[in-house]
This record gives sequence, C-alpha cells and structure tokens, in this order.
Amino acid sequence: MCVMIELYPSVEVMAALRFARLMTALALIMALLCAAACGSDAVLAREEGQDYAVTAALTVRGPQVTVALGFENRRADERLTFVIRDIALNGECAGYTAVYEAAPLQAVDVSAGFQRADFTPVTACDVGVAVLDAAGKRIAEKTLTIYPFGEGSARRPVLADLPEGLVALDHEAASLVILPGDEKAPDSRILCLINKSDRLMRLRVAPVYADGRLTDLSVTLQALPGTRQYAALALPAEADRLDMTLTGYTADGGDKPLFAEAYAYSRSRPQPAPTLVPSVTPRPQIGVVTIRKSGAVNVREGDSTDARKVGSAQAGRTYPCFGVSDAGWYLIRLEDGTEGYVTNTLTTFQRQ
Repeated sequence: MCVMIELYPSVEVMAALRFARLMTALALIMALLCAAACGSDAVLAREEGQDYAVTAALTVRGPQVTVALGFENRRADERLTFVIRDIALNGECAGYTAVYEAAPLQAVDVSAGFQRADFTPVTACDVGVAVLDAAGKRIAEKTLTIYPFGEGSARRPVLADLPEGLVALDHEAASLVILPGDEKAPDSRILCLINKSDRLMRLRVAPVYADGRLTDLSVTLQALPGTRQYAALALPAEADRLDMTLTGYTADGGDKPLFAEAYAYSRSRPQPAPTLVPSVTPRPQIGVVTIRKSGAVNVREGDSTDARKVGSAQAGRTYPCFGVSDAGWYLIRLEDGTEGYVTNTLTTFQRQ
C-alpha cells in the first residue's frame, strides 16, 4: 500500500521564505547601485602629431583605477620609443614610469593599474609621455589630462594643502615642502615637490651638508605640470642642521637649471629668524630692490618663510634696500615705513 503525504508549509515558514526573497532582491539592488556609484566608463584623452599618436583611457571601479594607453608609430622607416614619465591621480604622482617601443607603422596597447585606499572620486588623471626617435632624441613631450567630471571639478595642489609642512622653497615655478617623517623613523623627513608650471619639473636636492660635513644624501624629484611628488630623506641621526642646495630643471631646458637656491634646515624648527631691532640711527641705503613677480610678494620679519609676515611689496615697484641677510634675503622699506625681508627669488637687486 502506498500512502501519499502532502506537506504544506506553515504560515511562519512562508513568511520566512518571502523575507528571504525580499532580502535577496534588496541585496541585488544595492549591489547594482554600488557598482553604478563606484564605477565609471572609460574616459579618453588623445594627443597626436605627424609621426605619432598617444591615447589614454581612464576606468575607475571603486578603489581600482586602470589607465589604458595606446601608442601609434606613424613613421614608415623608423621605430619610436614612448616613455611614460609618470601618472598622477588627483594631482599626486604615482611614481609610475615605463618604456615601450613601437616598430614602424605599429600600434602598441598597454595598461597600468592602481589600487587606492579609498573611494574618493578621481577628478583628474595626468599622464606624462615623451616620444623619442631611434637615436634617442626627444621629438615630443606631452601631458594627457583626463577630467571624468569636467575640467572645473579638478583642483590642483597648493601649499595650503600641507599645513604641517615647512616651505623650503617657494619659486614661481615650483615649491618644495619638508614634511614630518614616519613615526617609526624619527630621523627621516618627507620632501614634497609641487610643480606650479606648465612643464615637466625636476628638482634635485644635493649636495647636502650635515653640521658642516658633506654627506652622500641626494634626492631627485620629478612632477608633471600642476601635480606633486614625494620622496623620503633620511637625516643623519647626530646632525642638528642640514645645508642643502635645491636646483630646478624643466624638461625643455636640458641640464640648464631654472633656479638654484641654498637652504638651511634644522631638525626641530628652522634656525631662529633675525628680528628687526628699532634703531634711532638711520640705516644706510645700499641699493634698490624691484619686485619682478606678477603678484604681490610677502615682506617678513626675518629672512625665512617661517618668519611672521609684516606687509606686502607690490609687483613692479622698486623699494630702497638697507641690507642683505646671510640667507640672501633683502631688507627693504615699504611706503608706510615698515621694514622687512623679501626673498631674492622673486626680486631684482641693484646696488647703488
């Protein structure tokens, strides 16, 4: 005898099944929404000349960023070399370099991937590429910039972004900022180069003296236009003072420096800036200083960017000069009688 038994789920079981299906549907909807929020379709940028073409495509999937690159050699009788100088995301260089060769009339496709620590939007991606001929001569230097949300959404790095930094150099083309090092390495410092120009900038820190003794420390930073780059500098444990020379170069300037400037750095804080002591004896004027920057220049209480600001010197104007500090800063007098120091990188001095 065969007995057929039909089982009917209870009301509680049916409710649980409906709840499970509902949660599954909600999870699927959330996954789709997350994918739509975190992902982006590829955005293109292209540069081309008579002999070459370079294409960059940006794809963002959450913290994963992929930059697809295409290189095209249009010459029929000579190979070309494509050098990736760096790739910058949101104004910060990734330190990525690579070299690719393309045979005559050949196209090469490559990609570079980056894993970020967060899900912040990528508002700008800069790719620096140099094109070299078979003899190694540069025939083009280009920076491809991709703005996924429009050009106005990308903000370039400025000194105000580094409130803990000590400004070692503030040139019209670049700034160098010294930042605290890792807690595990108290004798180290982080150097940050901000490229304010529209060309590839290279900054070399050398030679470096520790308490007057020459060291083998040397750092070279390179940043794409409008971006920043970082490098670590390990300080000698026994040194209290470092004297370094900062030299800046541009890609189209070869080995001819754009600027060269000496700077003294103290382990804790910069050397105390000299303060102006009022004197009843008039200072003898030694010459005049003309402001050659396009905007106003800060006038400070001492010969250091760490000194307190006491006024501003206007662009194009000439001021009487009453002295030159050991750091090369000029002591000038403003129209209202205020005296202070201005940097020699933004001014021109003419001795009387």
